[in-house]
Amino acid sequence: MTVYFCLNDVLDRLEGETDFHALSTVSTTPLRCDGYTEDAFELASSPKIVNLADENAPHQLAGLLKDAPLYQMNMELALDSALAERHKNASIRKALERAFAGQPLPNTLSVDDIPDGDVAGNLRHPMLGHISAVELCTLYLDFINALGPDNPHFSFAENILGAHEKRFAHFFDGFISGGGGRVRSDILLGFGQRSDHDSGRPMEDYITGGQREALKMRIEEPQELLWAWNEADYCQMRRCRDIDRVRNLKGLPRQPNWLRNDVFTILEKEAMKQTFAQTLGRADAKLGVLKTAPLIRKAVEANISDQVDENLRQMIAEVLNNSAYTGSAGKFQELALRRRKEAQKARLI
Repeated sequence: MTVYFCLNDVLDRLEGETDFHALSTVSTTPLRCDGYTEDAFELASSPKIVNLADENAPHQLAGLLKDAPLYQMNMELALDSALAERHKNASIRKALERAFAGQPLPNTLSVDDIPDGDVAGNLRHPMLGHISAVELCTLYLDFINALGPDNPHFSFAENILGAHEKRFAHFFDGFISGGGGRVRSDILLGFGQRSDHDSGRPMEDYITGGQREALKMRIEEPQELLWAWNEADYCQMRRCRDIDRVRNLKGLPRQPNWLRNDVFTILEKEAMKQTFAQTLGRADAKLGVLKTAPLIRKAVEANISDQVDENLRQMIAEVLNNSAYTGSAGKFQELALRRRKEAQKARLI
């Protein structure tokens, strides 16, 4: 199974964390990250990701419950709460009836009826404390799968793991449930790839490919050329933002492989920008269309002369050589964001 994720979700999850095993949100369907499908990441299935809808899941989780009694207690409490709530919630009752596979649902004890010193604790359905871990997991998983993702009140992430996910992350790489799930952040960062990455494509092909792609668009009108230039610049900005955030992480075991692919994409967009700029220079030699956009004009003039932004050059060298980071990607991001705002104000996009 392939899972999909947005890098910003992972980086937001890791803020303030010292353990890269922290679980980040994933989806089983392709995503649009900030509106861009090409920015989304994907990860090929891992043998240690538990699919909570799979028939083997109860046996996989039973070992975890035996090793981490807190998770077993949480599962007992979640089912106990659901069984009590069924009396006033028809959807929960139907899901429980499916989980119990036609067997009568246990009676709900009042608080006063709970025996003192009962080994099942303060459960209003004491049978939950007397069944095996496999039976407990089977009941719980059948219940939440029957309940469906539209009712997350008894979800595995919130009710079983809660704030204590580290023990789970030492057993498994993650879990999938109802079209979503969570996976270890270090695995997502280390082995994920963007949807537009092609690891077998050489760097030189990105440059010539960018030129071909720009020429194939056959844009000649100055306003449209500026729109295309700004879109390429904005893509570079988003990639530099992500590179800056990753390279500023403290304690990252190694540089992720996808950073090189991002650099190649940035080079491809740079080749497109140069082609657009040079076409614009021929159509409007004085760049009159940029009279109210001095920041963009400066960058376009540099592209007309085949120049590459110094921050980009520095960032590319640092990533490809895996050398110390100087903040170059963040500096380019700041300048590109200013150009984006200038383009919006000048109504160039």
